[in-house]
Amino acid sequence: MSLLIAMTGWDLESWRQRFQRHLPGLEIVALGEGFDRRNVRFAATWKHPEGSLAGLPQLEAIFSLGAGVDHLFADRSLPDVALARVVDPDLTARMSEYVVLHCLIALRQQRLYDRRQREAAWIDDRNQPAARDVRVGILGMGVLGLDAAGKLMALGFDVACWSRTPRDVQGLAGFAGAEGLGPFLARTDILVNLLPATPDTAGILNRGMFTQLARDGRLGAPMLINAGAVCEQLVGQHLLLSGAFYEEPSLYCWMRDKPNSSAEVDYLLAHGPHVIPVEVKAGATGRLKSMHLFLSEKNRDFGLRFNSDMPSLL
Repeated sequence: MSLLIAMTGWDLESWRQRFQRHLPGLEIVALGEGFDRRNVRFAATWKHPEGSLAGLPQLEAIFSLGAGVDHLFADRSLPDVALARVVDPDLTARMSEYVVLHCLIALRQQRLYDRRQREAAWIDDRNQPAARDVRVGILGMGVLGLDAAGKLMALGFDVACWSRTPRDVQGLAGFAGAEGLGPFLARTDILVNLLPATPDTAGILNRGMFTQLARDGRLGAPMLINAGAVCEQLVGQHLLLSGAFYEEPSLYCWMRDKPNSSAEVDYLLAHGPHVIPVEVKAGATGRLKSMHLFLSEKNRDFGLRFNSDMPSLL
């Protein structure tokens, strides 16, 4: 009986040593080595090559070595076995720090003041909201969601959570299911997405959801903190800082306003008389059907693509 380590981008040997130390009775093997595929009962993976877990007839379970599972579902030939993911106190704390950081940035209008500082412009603003005036809504009531909620509540934020199935957590406003999503969004100024990236949650962040967010909050407009899609976040934060100092930092996207259409463009950038669509892809390739549709429908000449290759115009 053996455990297969299947990963890219991480130090294989350090993981092998950990498994050998804690599982001395189990043979530890890795992709690229000669091993008997019939003996593999478990697989520990992080962004394994697609198809590399197929052809393991005795496989019983796959363990994601990170909190995310989207890399598993990206494998179209993933075996139909039990799936598990890591729950680590350090990882949980770091994710909560990320959420708290961006909620405080929004509360204190940090991006706006950073821009004013660079431009040596002082505009006094005495109408700053307190944390108690800002309603944070967290999608997900798992380990990450509940930890982030507790830390935000300790700072005074008005916090509520939503989950697919009902959960009763003392001291925390909870919403659940399709019937609870509308009321949850209607009371939310800052929407935090901590849902796992699975086929069930694919596309949950959409125009229909955003249009239901509160428009009467102290921040002036609803905000999204998507604790995932790192590439999109990096590009988005740079775009936030690209405007003039006197403009309120804001991001725009495009979602096709047509029934049953899922076409969307990550960002729209205003540059002089031009509206430039911006698409972000994590890899070096990726279909750009929505980008081309936008260019065609809006009669625009070009768009901007960011991926692991050099940025390029379309």
